[in-house]
Amino acid sequence: MLMLLFLFLVSLLTPTASLYFLLGLEGEKCFVEEMPADTHAVGSYINADWSSAAAEVIHINVKDVDDTVVHEQTADIQGRFAFTSVESGLYQICFFVKPTKEEAKKSGGWFSKSKKHKETMANRGEATHKYKVHLEMQVGAESRNYAELMQKSHLTSMEVEVLKLTDRMKDVTRELKYQNEREEEFRNTSENTNTRVMWWSILQMGVMFVSAAFQSYHLKSFFVAKKLR
Repeated sequence: MLMLLFLFLVSLLTPTASLYFLLGLEGEKCFVEEMPADTHAVGSYINADWSSAAAEVIHINVKDVDDTVVHEQTADIQGRFAFTSVESGLYQICFFVKPTKEEAKKSGGWFSKSKKHKETMANRGEATHKYKVHLEMQVGAESRNYAELMQKSHLTSMEVEVLKLTDRMKDVTRELKYQNEREEEFRNTSENTNTRVMWWSILQMGVMFVSAAFQSYHLKSFFVAKKLR
């Protein structure tokens, strides 16, 4: 009974995130996805405001926990990108706009901030233009296309459901392992902090004892010198 309840709860897990944001011609938009190791993620985006005739292109970069780019591509009007985590931690998905090669040559460079370039953008009415981008992230079992797998492998509906439960249980296992690692790191940090606080308290007490002994000796010497004792 407990096993059936566990499988039911696992089947309810849907680690997806959907949002939309405005992307300007300057700067970048980054989103953080916390992932266990060896976990697959797929991002789907819709960029209806952009067209192939635009003078700018939108780029997508994915950075790992060491801030190293693990995936990059140019965004289209609609598309997908995928990556797999190697280490557990926070992964950054960044979107940014930069001019095309033809536009960069006209403006005198890729990242030209000259007055002429800004005036050209203003004349085109794009100085304050922002692209509206829809983004949906699917992590773990939800990123797998089971309909396509069912057709290619000729699996039955029951086999696909069992495969879904298996993948989700693996996701839960990886997540539990990741949380255990974080808990261990937090515990070690807490123990180190407690140890340092204890030694700092001992050091303070030592300084107080030394100060009290010095003051007592100094007062005693003062009274003897003044012949008050």
